[in-house]
Amino acid sequence: MSKFNSQHGLVVAWGGFKQNVPKVLAVCFHILRLWSQDDLLEQLFICFDKLDDEIKAELPLKRVWTVALSENA
Repeated sequence: MSKFNSQHGLVVAWGGFKQNVPKVLAVCFHILRLWSQDDLLEQLFICFDKLDDEIKAELPLKRVWTVALSENA
């Protein structure tokens, strides 16, 4: 972060973090965030429809439709 003069950072670990890492970095919560694969995908799905078509085309995602059971079933 200091190399780029950034006040905030995001570390994404596709394979997750060792158990002690989130505990150790909890004191840096306001400047450094840790995301797992699930966190990254969740945030991507939230904003996906707002992304430019060029960016969407670069992402290796495919929309899939499926039948959902009703909540009363």
